[in-house]
Amino acid sequence: ILFDLEGVVQKCSHPGIVRIAGDFFNEIPTIGADGIMLCRVLHDWNDEKARIILNNCFRAMKPGGILYIIENGDPDPEVDLSLLSLNMAVMCQSRERTQMEYFQLCSKAGFSSERTVRLNALQTILIFTKP
Repeated sequence: ILFDLEGVVQKCSHPGIVRIAGDFFNEIPTIGADGIMLCRVLHDWNDEKARIILNNCFRAMKPGGILYIIENGDPDPEVDLSLLSLNMAVMCQSRERTQMEYFQLCSKAGFSSERTVRLNALQTILIFTKP
């Protein structure tokens, strides 16, 4: 299932994907999904807006659901993120967060941390569950 803004879901033409248009700042529909994946989403938003997204994810998920967050969040990155963080500050009024900062945001939304999986020198999958 692809849930995104109307302009994005209209561009998706893969026949196996269910497309649902909406705004994750307002509500994420409860569609019985086992999980939600946010890939390079939260780093675009300041803490207040990131909390809105995470709270809406929490409400949309069934108990035991899994939240996958893919971000530049390795505790010991091999890549210097300072210029990327500067870019995020200028473009989005946000910044690159540490893993601990993602854990804190997700914990405040009600999620429990499960584990992390490092994808490469830059990106990590942070895995959370809804109790």
